[in-house]
Amino acid sequence: MTSNSNIPHPLLELTNKHLDQLCSKAWRRLPEGVKTDMVSYIQKVSDVQQWSPTDKQVLANGNIRRNLAWYSSGERQIRVCIEDCDVASDEAIVGAFVHEIAHAYQERLTPSIVDAGKCNEAGDLLPVGWGFCKEIQALKEYRKKFG
Repeated sequence: MTSNSNIPHPLLELTNKHLDQLCSKAWRRLPEGVKTDMVSYIQKVSDVQQWSPTDKQVLANGNIRRNLAWYSSGERQIRVCIEDCDVASDEAIVGAFVHEIAHAYQERLTPSIVDAGKCNEAGDLLPVGWGFCKEIQALKEYRKKFG
């Protein structure tokens, strides 16, 4: 069950107005329990014009050419890449945002799971259960196209 209640979102520091609107709208659609757990757990959501050279190296090591968003566990932050979002549909961007929230949510509830494959799978499965099926499908299509 989703809600439009006013549980505040994590600190949004998105300079791109369109991304800010998409992420804010997606936040409002999340289930109450997820928002309650995440509002104080995720420290910040920000955007970057492009990934740093270090980020790009990590992505390259995972055979990823483009990545819309990234959850940094140590910093408990979600970063959204403007450059990569420029070629993505709104649905794929929302899918990436809730995928990263799912990573944070899973980490908060089960911090001992370190299997990257299981974490990535949960990043797709949890949002589907939260009502983001169309957006996760769009994210999967983006991944097929851009790797």
